[in-house]
Amino acid sequence: MNYQRFFEDAIDQLHAERRYRVFADLERMVGKFPRAIWRSNGRAQEITVWCSNDYLGMGQNEDVIAAFQAAAGKMGSGAGGTRNISGTSNPLVELEQ
Repeated sequence: MNYQRFFEDAIDQLHAERRYRVFADLERMVGKFPRAIWRSNGRAQEITVWCSNDYLGMGQNEDVIAAFQAAAGKMGSGAGGTRNISGTSNPLVELEQ
């Protein structure tokens, strides 16, 4: 079986049915919360993000950024997986306590 062709055909079908999910390409702007740059088709436009989980804007707080940088330097970075599969990182446990 040609798996490459199988998956290409499946993705082509999703495109044809207009069901292929495309995510907004956003770049948050430090100091301008909740503003962001939206990139699409070679264009960039400043927008307001109304649906952020960063309700208090703490993702741009200097102390929070410094703590993230320290944690990334110690443990690396990346989204990882859901807690149910890959466990909970210790800094999150400490934060929740």
